[in-house]
Order: sequence, then C-alpha cells, then structure tokens
Amino acid sequence: MVEFANVMGMEKQFIHLRTHSRFSVGASTLTIKKIPALCLGAGMGACALTDTNLMSGCAEFSDVMPKNKVQPIIGIEISLNQHNADPKILRSESLSKIVLLAQNHDGYLNLCDLNKIMYMRTENHHLGPYISFDELEQNAAGLICLSGAHTGPI
Repeated sequence: MVEFANVMGMEKQFIHLRTHSRFSVGASTLTIKKIPALCLGAGMGACALTDTNLMSGCAEFSDVMPKNKVQPIIGIEISLNQHNADPKILRSESLSKIVLLAQNHDGYLNLCDLNKIMYMRTENHHLGPYISFDELEQNAAGLICLSGAHTGPI
C-alpha cells in the first residue's frame, strides 16, 4: 500500500500494492474484471496485482486496467527460502513471503524469470514453489521488494 501526494499539491492517493485475484486459490475470489471498478470506486488511480507464486492474471490485468483508466502495477507474492540449511530438511512453513513489484520492463522480465525458476526446479518439491536469496539477487534489477508482511523475512 502506498500513499503519495503530487508535488503540485494534489490530494493524497491510496494505492493497493498487495491485491490477490482468483488465481491466488484460497486467498481471493476476485475476478480481474472487477478490480478496476473497485479501484475507481475507492478513488485509486493505480493498483498492483500480486497473486501468490504465479503471474497467470498479469496479461488480463495489463489489458483490463488501462481500458478503465487505472494504472496496472505487475507484481507477485513469492515464497522466499532465506535459510542456509539444506532445503531437503526444511518445511514449507519455514519459507517467508515477499512481494515483488515490477518498476520497469527489466523488472517485469525478472519477475517472469523468477516465476520460471520456481516452477522449473527439479528438487525439493515438498516446499512448493520458492526462490532463494541468490536467485533473487541475480534477478533483482527493476524490482521493488516489500517484506513487511507477517510472514516476511524481517
């Protein structure tokens, strides 16, 4: 969530930076087509889509939002393995959650790469999809990281 005021003296505007759609099974039933109306009704000029460990709704979100005069922000809530222990002995509950937002085109491409890394992993399937700090570091350009959730690493 972000509050910002234009330097020219415009009113502050609230922006959701952690919105889940129906693609985040168990977290939301919200369809992407309903998001613009909710944003406009709340006076939001932008909104971030951050589904859990996937980017399946990003194409539809990027298409629907501008048509309704709402700026789309592409992101993902991603599982992070911040431990030095062997992943074979970890449990999925030990993973942290962070939100990554694309700041620019490079950031979007890095989100896609991280998403691919999670699902192309050939070992430690008991943890589900996740990334490591090293993988995040290698693909960090153009990304903004939010880590303040109750399951975050901080």
